[in-house]
Amino acid sequence: MLVTFGSAMKFLYSIQM
Repeated sequence: MLVTFGSAMKFLYSIQM
């Protein structure tokens, strides 16, 4: 679960950047 959450957060962060 943590891994998925981190992956999603990183993805969203990358898009925002």
